[in-house]
Amino acid sequence: MASLVLYPPIVESSMPAFVAKKDAVCRVYFSLSHFNDREHFQNVQVSISKQDSGLNVVNRSNGNRYRATGIILNVPVHKTEQENLWYIEILDEDIGYHTSIGWTPGWFYKIQLRLSNVTYSESENISQAVWLNNNTQYFSEWSTITLVKAIGEISIKIPILDFNNQKKEENVESASLAISTLNIVGTYQNQDPSELLHSYRILLYKDTELLEDSGILYTNQYVNSNEFTYLCKTDFSENVDIPYTLEFYYKTINDFEAKEVITFTVLEALIGEIQVTLQIYGEHEDETVPAPIEDLTAIAVEEDFGRVEINFKDTGDFPFSGNL
Repeated sequence: MASLVLYPPIVESSMPAFVAKKDAVCRVYFSLSHFNDREHFQNVQVSISKQDSGLNVVNRSNGNRYRATGIILNVPVHKTEQENLWYIEILDEDIGYHTSIGWTPGWFYKIQLRLSNVTYSESENISQAVWLNNNTQYFSEWSTITLVKAIGEISIKIPILDFNNQKKEENVESASLAISTLNIVGTYQNQDPSELLHSYRILLYKDTELLEDSGILYTNQYVNSNEFTYLCKTDFSENVDIPYTLEFYYKTINDFEAKEVITFTVLEALIGEIQVTLQIYGEHEDETVPAPIEDLTAIAVEEDFGRVEINFKDTGDFPFSGNL
C-alpha cells in the first residue's frame, strides 16, 4: 500500500492586519492541495519569524502549547463556510522576543504552515526536537511565506457625533442633536502611525430603512491621509424624533477592516430670527474698512465666481448646524 503524501498547505502572500492587544488572535487562512483532504492530516505546525530580521519569534516556553523548538505543534484547524478554506489561530502568548511576550504593533511577521498526520504527546517521554526528527515522514513540506502585520489600537473620531464619548456598548454611541444637514468630518488614529487609513464607507439608516450608501471612498495617501469627509444628502428636518443609525466601515492600508456604529435622533432644528450683515473686507486681515458688495449680474461673471455658502452654528444645549 502506498504511503500517504501530504502536500504543503496553500496560503496567500499576505493576510489582513490585526490589532495587537492583550489576548489578540491572528488567523491564518489556507487551502488544501487537490491531492489532499481534511481526513489526511490531524493538525498543523507553525513557524513564525520577524520579517525584517528573519529571527524566530515563537515563545519557547510551552504554556498551553508545545513550542519548545520554535515550531508550534498540534495547532487545531478550523473550517470556514467557504469551500476548501481553513484557518488556524496564533495566540498572543505564542509570540516571544527576548524578554517580551506578545505581538508588537508595527511589526510584520513571516508565517509558514505545514500539515502533520501525527500528534505530539508528553506521554511519549521524548523531547519535541527528537519527536520532530523521528516523524518527518508524517509532515508536509512548509508552505510558502505569508506576511501579516500587527497594528496598534485604533481610534475613530467624528466630533459632531461624539456625544462626549458616552457609549451605550462597545463601538455604539447614542444621543440627540439638532441638524438639518449632516456633514461628517472625522479622523482615524492608530497607535502605529505607519498604518494609514485606506478607504471608508458610510451607511445611513432611518430605523431599518437604508437612506444613503456613500459607496467606497478612498483617502488621499499624500495629504491628510487619516481624515475622512462625507456630506449626507438626507434632509433631517423632515423627520424628527426618529432614530437614525450611521455605520462607518473602514479599511487600513494592510487590509484591517472594522466598523463603528452610531445611533442618534434628530430634534426639531428651529432657531430664533437672526440678523445677518454681509460685508467684504480687503485682501489683508489688517484692512478693516468694509468694501462694497458689487452687484454682479452678468451670467459669465456668475459662472466664473460661483456662489457663496454661509455655514453657521448655534452654541446652545443642542447645537444647530445648517447653511444658507
